[in-house]
Amino acid sequence: DTNSSIISCIRQVHSLLIEIYIVYVVYFISIFIIFIYHLLNQNNNKSNDYYIVKNNNGDWIYKCNLEEMNFFINCFHLIVMILLLINGRKLLKYQGVFKCTKYIIYSLYIGIAFGPIVNITSFLFLNNQRYARIVFEFLLNSICNIILLLLVSWNKVYFILKKEGNNPNKYFIYITYEKCLIHNSESCECDKMIKNEDNSLIIIKYINFYKFCTTIIKFD
Repeated sequence: DTNSSIISCIRQVHSLLIEIYIVYVVYFISIFIIFIYHLLNQNNNKSNDYYIVKNNNGDWIYKCNLEEMNFFINCFHLIVMILLLINGRKLLKYQGVFKCTKYIIYSLYIGIAFGPIVNITSFLFLNNQRYARIVFEFLLNSICNIILLLLVSWNKVYFILKKEGNNPNKYFIYITYEKCLIHNSESCECDKMIKNEDNSLIIIKYINFYKFCTTIIKFD
């Protein structure tokens, strides 16, 4: 039954969203607790001299006791981003999805290359070269953030400047094709002409359905 299948899918989406929210809350609470724990115990277990180490150029630098934890967090972020990329790539072949999904998938490539991998590399190979490590991380992380900002925002700014910011066709992937003359079908894999028609009403229905599926608690 089609209706039962749709209802089941909606419930799965709601369940997934609840799980994601719970994971986010637990993650941030864990980070906060770890930070407080290290803050309260950094002077109890070790002397202040423990945190002063010699740099490769002979200078003495302060070593934060959260660097190891930061390394594991970067490893965790890297694993999560790789999993998102593996699963997200499947969306590129679908219709009825937001165009920004495509840019998010592309941004994951940039994020992996210039985000966690940079931080992990600097921790492993530049740990005792403080100045080089700061410059290395700052430059590459800044490039990463700028590229990510451009990827997820350029089309919105562009269409707003063109006064097409309210046109759903600009933000949603929904393409219809002419019938194949050989198979008399719109779903065969032959090369077909794209229909030049306005699909705004269908797209708006898709968007409203997305809103319904992603709304767990409705406030009237």
